[in-house]
Amino acid sequence: LSYTLLNLEHVARRMRALATGHDYYGEARVRLAEAHDGADRVAKVVRQMRTLSRARGAAPGPVDVRAVLENVLAMIGNEIRYRGQLMTRFEQVPKVRAREGELEQAFLGLLLYVARSRPEETSQAREIHLFAGHDASGGALVRVSDDGPTLDPEMRARLLDPFASGESTGLGLAMCNAIFTGLGGRMDVESSPGTGTTFSVYLPAAGVDAAQDAPKRP
Repeated sequence: LSYTLLNLEHVARRMRALATGHDYYGEARVRLAEAHDGADRVAKVVRQMRTLSRARGAAPGPVDVRAVLENVLAMIGNEIRYRGQLMTRFEQVPKVRAREGELEQAFLGLLLYVARSRPEETSQAREIHLFAGHDASGGALVRVSDDGPTLDPEMRARLLDPFASGESTGLGLAMCNAIFTGLGGRMDVESSPGTGTTFSVYLPAAGVDAAQDAPKRP
């Protein structure tokens, strides 16, 4: 569904720049909008079902965080390309105990939120930085930084509230945060003038007792 929605949005965006003289142009726009609306409805139903049933799916196991991030970047490359320049830095990242699909959805939602936090631009001046490595405790650390507008304290406090965020762009940040905390980790948000906004995701390494050794807030 994520692949379908992202590609439909990409085609719709490119069609707006095409000549409108063709007889089928108007109908094509309508069909495309209907297809996107239908896929979005299905995606919302799936998210609601997952939330209500807490579907377990495959058993958790050691997951390569770097491979997950590379899969996500392959999906949302167009979203970032039209909004700025992506800068990545991957170091040694410990594996984490998780369900790969669930972790992929969480990082997809986070990166989509950051990519869409500002409208499309013709300039490549805006930069989005993605770092993956390990924290001081040996767990996995993924940091997404955006040099765009900062968040005021009230907005930052409400950002992970499932009843306040209300994102329509993919998986909401509240759902992403719920996945990370369910794995024994956490997501921190920092925002200040001149530096933009940074999301830091901490996840315990596979084999670590999440209840005892999950990274604590300072």
